[in-house]
Amino acid sequence: MFTSLSPFRSSASVNTRKVRSRRGFTLVEMMMCIAIGGMIAAALGSFSIFIARNFSGIANYSDLDSASRNALDTLSTDIRQSESVVSCTKTKLVLQEAGGASITYLFRSGEGTLTRTKAGTTQTLLRDCESLTFNLFQRNPVAGTYDQYPTADASTAKLVSMSWVCARRILGQIRNSESIQTAKVVIRKQ
Repeated sequence: MFTSLSPFRSSASVNTRKVRSRRGFTLVEMMMCIAIGGMIAAALGSFSIFIARNFSGIANYSDLDSASRNALDTLSTDIRQSESVVSCTKTKLVLQEAGGASITYLFRSGEGTLTRTKAGTTQTLLRDCESLTFNLFQRNPVAGTYDQYPTADASTAKLVSMSWVCARRILGQIRNSESIQTAKVVIRKQ
């Protein structure tokens, strides 16, 4: 059994190997690469949307918290230094200062704003406010609790309670960007 080694046969197998090594991806390999790349792109896209929403929520929360603290500081200062409460509803508080001037706080639920008007100048303290309520109380507490007795009218008020909720929407939904404030402030000059 004699086999002949032909030079043409060996060069043909070498050329076949070179041609195979120069070919690109097969259709199946290309489809697998596209599918894996698509899954990676979808994962990165959803992760970036998640991160953007969280950063936006944190920025909104910080902004709402800062505005709420400033509004509470202004309200507390005005209530403590006022002579009396002229009138009070759930959404409006009118205080009288020592010189006889008045300060009016008004919550507009349609606009979601709390404004302060003093000597004809109106200042917006809160925006994006979902709800706000004012309540009046006497100074003496109910026995065994931290609650105070409610007042019959504004002339007997010695303590003003206020509570509000502010929230912003991120892509149409409320996301962890609420600022809830509740405080009771005593009128010191009474």
